[in-house]
Amino acid sequence: MSSIRAIYHKGQLRLMEKVDLAEGQEVQIQILERPHRFSDAIRDLLIGMEDMTEEIAAYDDEAIQRSLDEALQGKGPLSEIIIADRHEG
Repeated sequence: MSSIRAIYHKGQLRLMEKVDLAEGQEVQIQILERPHRFSDAIRDLLIGMEDMTEEIAAYDDEAIQRSLDEALQGKGPLSEIIIADRHEG
């Protein structure tokens, strides 16, 4: 059994990682709520900086949300920006 992250967008789950599945293969999905979604998004952006995990975990999610909302104003939801970035890179 493996676990990967996905974003629910316009009625579909969009995987945030590549998976090795055969066409038509059946899978079982367990949906877990993620209370620290902004911290998780920042961790995703900082992959390779594991030594900063404690500092990242200490960030205030509400303050991060306000900062991101201001920085991304007019650019669309953060989830769409992350999805687009993963498809580009």
